[in-house]
Amino acid sequence: MSKAVALYLLAFAALWAMPEGYFAKEEKLSLAKDEYAVYEVTGKPLYFRWTLFINRGLVMHYGYDGFPYQNVLYKDYKQNSFKIPLKQRSDDHSEPPYFMLVFNGMQEGNKKADFTVYVYDPLGSLNAKRK
Repeated sequence: MSKAVALYLLAFAALWAMPEGYFAKEEKLSLAKDEYAVYEVTGKPLYFRWTLFINRGLVMHYGYDGFPYQNVLYKDYKQNSFKIPLKQRSDDHSEPPYFMLVFNGMQEGNKKADFTVYVYDPLGSLNAKRK
């Protein structure tokens, strides 16, 4: 199989695997240093902010359901995002709802970080909105 055919099949499979409307929420936003983004997910606050951009890494602070977290995001694939489970696994063994933040890059001029927020909620059981 030629390389072009393999790439075509891979691209087609990716489009088929993530249909339109796969995520219940998809939102782009830019945040300055120490600026909070707060979402309310079925009555519980979910927040995140960044504090430092050094060596191409963005230091993130976030929390949900009373648990604080910290990690470093890079623009590289598999190092550019984090997921927070929003519910425990359900009885039907489907993937539980989650919140995912993807780091898209830095705006060096005005020192803002660009993100995409995704909420995966296949059963529509959550109410997630930005405050």
